[in-house]
Amino acid sequence: MSRSSVERWGTMVTHTVGKSLYLTNWNSSRSQRLSQSASVIIRLLLALVVLGSFTNVSAIDSRICCLKAARAAYTKDSKLLPWESCAFGASYTEGTYKRGEVPEVTTTVAFCREHCPGVRLSSLEEWLLLLTSWVLPAIALLIICSTGESKEKKDKIVATPARDKPGPLFKLSIVINYTTNMIYRLVPNFIIELAAILGDPASAIRGAFSEIALDVRVVYSLYQQEGFDMMMRALAMVAGQTKFDEGVKIALVNTLIAKGLLVATEASQGDGKISTLRACLSRLEEMPGSLLQQDPDKTVRFKSRKGSPTLEGNDVGRYEAAQAVRRALVCSEENRKTALTESFRTLLKVLCQHPVEVGQPKDKEPMFKPEQYPNLDDPEKGRGSSKVTITALDIRLHQDLQKVLESILEPEMEMGESNSQAIRPVYDHRPQSEIIATEKGMIGVATREVDSEESNGNDPTPFEGSEWAKGLKVGIKMSIKGRVDFMKALVVPVILSLVATAGSFYNAYTELGDNGTAHSLAYGVWYSWIIILAVASNCYIATANPGLPRMALNQQVVLSEITVPLRERAHNTRKWSQWLIDIGCTKVGEAGEQRAEDWNPSNTHGIEEDSQQPISKYRRFFSRFKKLKLLVPARIRKFLGSSSLLERTVTTLDFGLHLLFKQFLGWICVGFTCCCAAIISYTTPTVGLGCRSFNHMLYGVCTLAIAAIAVYREFLNPQNHWTSFVFARAIYMFGICLNVFILLGGTLFHLIGLYRTCLCSVLGAKADFLLQMSVNTALAVGNAKKYWLPIGYVDFGFVWIICCVAVACRGYIHYHIKMFERRLDDEIQDD
Repeated sequence: MSRSSVERWGTMVTHTVGKSLYLTNWNSSRSQRLSQSASVIIRLLLALVVLGSFTNVSAIDSRICCLKAARAAYTKDSKLLPWESCAFGASYTEGTYKRGEVPEVTTTVAFCREHCPGVRLSSLEEWLLLLTSWVLPAIALLIICSTGESKEKKDKIVATPARDKPGPLFKLSIVINYTTNMIYRLVPNFIIELAAILGDPASAIRGAFSEIALDVRVVYSLYQQEGFDMMMRALAMVAGQTKFDEGVKIALVNTLIAKGLLVATEASQGDGKISTLRACLSRLEEMPGSLLQQDPDKTVRFKSRKGSPTLEGNDVGRYEAAQAVRRALVCSEENRKTALTESFRTLLKVLCQHPVEVGQPKDKEPMFKPEQYPNLDDPEKGRGSSKVTITALDIRLHQDLQKVLESILEPEMEMGESNSQAIRPVYDHRPQSEIIATEKGMIGVATREVDSEESNGNDPTPFEGSEWAKGLKVGIKMSIKGRVDFMKALVVPVILSLVATAGSFYNAYTELGDNGTAHSLAYGVWYSWIIILAVASNCYIATANPGLPRMALNQQVVLSEITVPLRERAHNTRKWSQWLIDIGCTKVGEAGEQRAEDWNPSNTHGIEEDSQQPISKYRRFFSRFKKLKLLVPARIRKFLGSSSLLERTVTTLDFGLHLLFKQFLGWICVGFTCCCAAIISYTTPTVGLGCRSFNHMLYGVCTLAIAAIAVYREFLNPQNHWTSFVFARAIYMFGICLNVFILLGGTLFHLIGLYRTCLCSVLGAKADFLLQMSVNTALAVGNAKKYWLPIGYVDFGFVWIICCVAVACRGYIHYHIKMFERRLDDEIQDD
């Protein structure tokens, strides 16, 4: 068959297959545009594969090239004939040379380019070996990894803010943001997240182990808690995979305040003022996102009687009220009235006296105008909404709560003083100077608990026996029962991977010195990080369908409908851990996580420890390690201080280094496998940096860079640093696409045989560089014994050690969860 006829045949096949695929997708009216784009892409890929395969008909063959090189080097004094040197040919007797005894035949790069151009396509046996041994098991393990769920794609769409005088950089960022938004709109979320796992595996592995670490910390202290604290920790454990955004944070805290005060005041329903308060709390319970919030599109300002701002979207005030309500729920009977009064005072302290304006600070119009809110009695959002808006109904609820709390606390309030001074919590025994300094921001607003007010575990608390506690217990039990079975979800793919690994190592052992077997082993080592990810992503508690916890706990708390993908799971679990600290259910140091703000020396909210309790040596050591500060020269601080973004980066640099350290540990699981695969390919004759070894190293380096960019994205807020956020997101997406191409393209090129060229033997080699043409030589067998098999054993040993750690943590979690389930069953039966 001539070359032109082969090219025409390849073009015809490409056109026919592409047309059939296009006609097949034509029937789908909903995805017509995507079908057309997919048809074009498939045509191009088929054209590339077919034309690239048939262009070089007289392709390179290592055995024929070996004969050519041996003939060129043959002289009258040579003792070996060319076919004997290459162990190939019609006159060669099979078995003349054993493995490791084949004579070495070398030639220069220039000779190889001249006499052996093109590529040698893989035979059926060659590409089927890699496909069945490594690629298919890796795909099976990849499918069982969590990719997250999102019903609405607008959750990932970044809106463009309005600016009066946009600069060139801002205009460019608008185009980039529009392009990335279009990608999120057109491409299915499942494909995006699968590509993100392949492109940023370090973040995915770190996210999976972050979930495991959260569960270990929670179950470790689960039996040390009672009642409310135990339920909140269990809630964070079963709902750890749901997205914890600003709307969920506000709704959770407001639900805690509303339901907590309803439970705490249940015994005082006969009081008229308390009944009015309970009516307001019931309204807040139905609209948990409508109190103590800030509209992201508007500036909301609340002022006290003397005009000093007391609340402006402040998280500190919300958490002060939540902690006070928690103390009212866990206090003993004799301290119940005092704790309830505390919660009233704290809530009134953080509420404003009267809102004055909505809009830009320059606007002087009053906040509440009836004509602006025609649907006054129609709430704009219900339970579960993550939208944060200010409506007239919110204002009315805000004012009603303030009035009823003032009426309840009126006998104890001193008229003529502002709320910030008159409404002081009774548990705050600090000197007046310290309180004033705290209100000015010089000292943190950390709350000091009084341990004597809490129940000792024997006395019943207001929370125990309440309907809210019963609902939480039933919902959490349903969520635990609905988690994915570890044996059914993971054992079959892992056993398949184990069998394939054992078969590949046996094949490599029986065929020592074979280059194709060595490269196949290198690719299997390269994919081994997927085993770590698959095992770790199925060892934590929150593996159930995210709709189940939300449905089971819908009447008790507010959870997001979005399931966070693995690459964002670490940032999300840190928010859940910090939420437990903020509401007072976990002390700092037990959660093991800290926010970026906690590393700012000027902000000490939430980082004070109870000075009355001794600190163990273990916690003292890690506390010192976490608080290591980075010394930055004064000149650099002065230079970076000119930019708000760089200044914020400097203030959180200590926290960022610790965050990068955790990300680096996740990358180690990927980088180690890439390094082992590169060494195996590098030592496969011809020894040197070839296309395969370079491909493995490039994937590891790009993964490290993308992991660093992922950490940087966590510090950027699109509202404050929109341009930087857009550029970081675009670079991150481009890096993921590049890394996916390196992984999939490198695998595809090896399967086809595009790497079997003179150029790919050793990259950047000069014309006189010697290439190894013969196979099964002493060098190949020696490298197989010295590098290929030992490195393969070390790599999979490392992988399975990490997997055993994850499985051991799962066993620890599973044991405590079984005990926790029994405790829940007993308490539910008693109720």
